[in-house]
Amino acid sequence: MNKKLIIIGTIIIVGLGFFWYMKQLPVKNRQTDNAQFGVNNTVKLISSQEFAKLAKDTNAFILDVHTPEQTHIPGTDTFIAFDKIKENKNQLPNDKSTPILVYCRSGGMSAQASKEIVALGYTNVYDLDGGTNS
Repeated sequence: MNKKLIIIGTIIIVGLGFFWYMKQLPVKNRQTDNAQFGVNNTVKLISSQEFAKLAKDTNAFILDVHTPEQTHIPGTDTFIAFDKIKENKNQLPNDKSTPILVYCRSGGMSAQASKEIVALGYTNVYDLDGGTNS
């Protein structure tokens, strides 16, 4: 009986360790699930350093999607609530290849909004990993 408990405990500990290790690996891209839209674009999950570098591009469109509205990163072009992207698509750039940098406070709302933007046909969508907290 004790041998079985030791084996089961070891398997659980190894499994939890593996799960923790996998969560620590950096995520470079977040594949969107847009098969229902016929779109197979990728939202690029980027660090705050990469975000700052891309934000210097004069063609980049910077979008805050956090609700309630928060203090914006300097240079933000507009605010659209993360769950109101489709209803406000007229505020997005006309050129679908324009780099769009999306952020919120912690990353959850921007992840959802970024997927929605890609579903609208935009091809250069960047999501700030960890949001402004990062």
